[in-house]
Order: sequence, then structure tokens, then C-alpha cells
Amino acid sequence: MRTLTLTFHYDVGHGWLEVPVSLLQSLHCDQDISTFSYRDGKRAYLEEDCDLSTFMIAAKANDYTVRFNESESVHYSFIRDLPRYTPLEQYS
Repeated sequence: MRTLTLTFHYDVGHGWLEVPVSLLQSLHCDQDISTFSYRDGKRAYLEEDCDLSTFMIAAKANDYTVRFNESESVHYSFIRDLPRYTPLEQYS
């Protein structure tokens, strides 16, 4: 098993896992991420209630263990101001 260490960002109301879009592509789940998640260039911020589990299932199926570093925002996270997620080939 391979280990991934990724950052879980959260604020007073929600949380997101920061994942490279290239990793989503290599796990073949990039097309399954909803618009409830966000994008910042080559990074995706997966919404905790739905898309995080999609990613975790794909990671486990590809023999990855995921560890989390936590990053707390005291107020609302910068992530809320990012564009909604779209797969890389659709991103502009």
C-alpha cells in the first residue's frame, strides 16, 4: 500500500480535501467529482459530504492509504471563493 498525505481544509461550516487534479485523473475519478467541489488551477478541493468519499473509494481501489493534515480557517475559507470544479480538459 502507498500512502498519500493530503491537506483537509475546514472552516466554521464545511471542509474540503485538497487533491491534485492529476491524481484524480490517474485514479480515474476526475469525471465523477461534482460542482459542489472547487478548483484552483491544478488543485481540486473536494467537498466533504460527497466528493471526498468518491475520492477515498478510488484511492483505496488503487492501493492508497490517505492521511490528513488539517488546516483550519477561523472564519470562512478562501476555498469558498474559488471556481466550482470542472474536469481539467473543461477548465479555463
